[in-house]
Amino acid sequence: MLETANWIQKYFNQSPDAIFLFKNDDLLVSNEPAQRLVTMLNLDVNYLLQIGKNAWSQLENDDCASCLIKKRLKGAAVPITFHSNATHPFHFSMVYRPLDDKENVFALTLENREQ
Repeated sequence: MLETANWIQKYFNQSPDAIFLFKNDDLLVSNEPAQRLVTMLNLDVNYLLQIGKNAWSQLENDDCASCLIKKRLKGAAVPITFHSNATHPFHFSMVYRPLDDKENVFALTLENREQ
């Protein structure tokens, strides 16, 4: 079992995406790409969290008649652009995904759209 946990940790840190795990709005853990992104762009993770929660709330509250597909979604995606001292902005897709509703655990994943 310890070996499996090590593989999961290795995969988590080698992911090309920035991953943040939260419980009750508190950051539990983030992978290495997420930590680098926070440092490089001076990100406020709580701000990202509010964007994700708002997107999820809109999905839950939109009661359109033809939204059967929406009810099956397991996350909400939001385009995010960061401007920094670099010559061009950084474009990401941020996915807010509930992992455990009862324990209020969820993930934010920033997927690079520059590649």
